[in-house]
Amino acid sequence: MIRERYKGYVIEANPHQLADDSRWTLDINIERHEDDGVKVHPYFGASTLETKEEAIQHGLNFGRQIIDGTVAGCAAP
Repeated sequence: MIRERYKGYVIEANPHQLADDSRWTLDINIERHEDDGVKVHPYFGASTLETKEEAIQHGLNFGRQIIDGTVAGCAAP
């Protein structure tokens, strides 16, 4: 699991390897730390990637795009 701070949020990339074809999932959590606690929201990408490193980098980029508001149908917590 890799964590990155971005614009007041924390993006956590946590890819998983698929058993059937050894590809990696695009799974992330986006956290927002506030005075009353932490809000966490999971996001899952539809694509899979060849390596864990690719999945981490794409996951972090996906999280940045969600926070920036450029992913249709997705909003940061």
